[in-house]
Amino acid sequence: MKQRRLILIVAVVALLVVGGAYAAWSSRTTISVNASAGEMDVEISSVTVGTVSEYVQFGKDSISVSEDKKSATVSIENLYPGAEANATIVITNIGTIPVMLSSASQVRELAVNTKTNTNLSETAADILIVKYTATADTKNGLVKASDSSSQTTASLFQNTNIVIEAGKTIQIDMQITLDKNALDETENTLFTFQFVPMFVQPTGESATGESADGVPATEVSASESPTAQETAEPANTLSDFEKSFSETSSYIIEKIQDHYVQTGKYGRNWGTYAYSDIGLSASDLASPIDHVVYSPGGSTLSIRPEVGYTFSVQSVSGTDMKLPERYKWNLVYSNLTQKWYYHTINDSNEININTLSISRDK
Repeated sequence: MKQRRLILIVAVVALLVVGGAYAAWSSRTTISVNASAGEMDVEISSVTVGTVSEYVQFGKDSISVSEDKKSATVSIENLYPGAEANATIVITNIGTIPVMLSSASQVRELAVNTKTNTNLSETAADILIVKYTATADTKNGLVKASDSSSQTTASLFQNTNIVIEAGKTIQIDMQITLDKNALDETENTLFTFQFVPMFVQPTGESATGESADGVPATEVSASESPTAQETAEPANTLSDFEKSFSETSSYIIEKIQDHYVQTGKYGRNWGTYAYSDIGLSASDLASPIDHVVYSPGGSTLSIRPEVGYTFSVQSVSGTDMKLPERYKWNLVYSNLTQKWYYHTINDSNEININTLSISRDK
């Protein structure tokens, strides 16, 4: 690796402190908007904690809402078989037009034994079960939908199609438990996961009977509508970008893989450990490389365009996608699947990384 490649990135890392452990996350709620008149926007307006079993460490400060109020990160410690913790997240439609819950993502960020400061095995980590119930007062009355998952990354509420009118809310109740057959190594564990709801503008008859004008929706950030600039072909693409990205990403991915081969586990995904565990340091990753910010963490590598630049990439199905830096989202490589994803590790978000290009914002 050339020396200039080793002067890599300083990652902007959000740290969550619970019992001395840290977690980093970067996803955001997504909604879809189209050319219809009106503004489309949602935000997490409140979080509350309900019944919590004895000895379980879980309170309101265990639920962290992202700065843009589009996602929530939940941390829970000392959960044991037979115990549970309950929480409620309320999402408000703060726009001027109806929105529809199209899906949600659960993304496990951390499963670490706080006594030994070691990550749990994949088998042990997947014994955290989260049951979700979505409730909304729609035009046609009270509507409920339920889903659950114990997977590290999961898609929830597929095709639920609950429509929330402007000014109204949808309530997401969570019941967090452990599988009754939880292994001994899950004792003293801190679990951290992110809940990311996804909204679209209704484009036809929904499950609640409401309808919109039928114009196809295009996925963009929750607070911004697409512009001609964002849908145009990328301009000013750097001639050496493809080679630079291939060299740098391959080098970091190789470091992640080497650590796993040598230790039998992935490195930690928070603080300076995300770098030092794989033989790098935060100072090595001090600045963008050819306008790309690289952030390793555990089994993943996240990349984001430098301020003033935009990624263009295609999904595996051939859909053109854009990711301006102002979205504060990432493209993510998972060593578990050896695939790249847009925004969240989810089958529906898989991308063809060979189509990646970068352009300067006008």
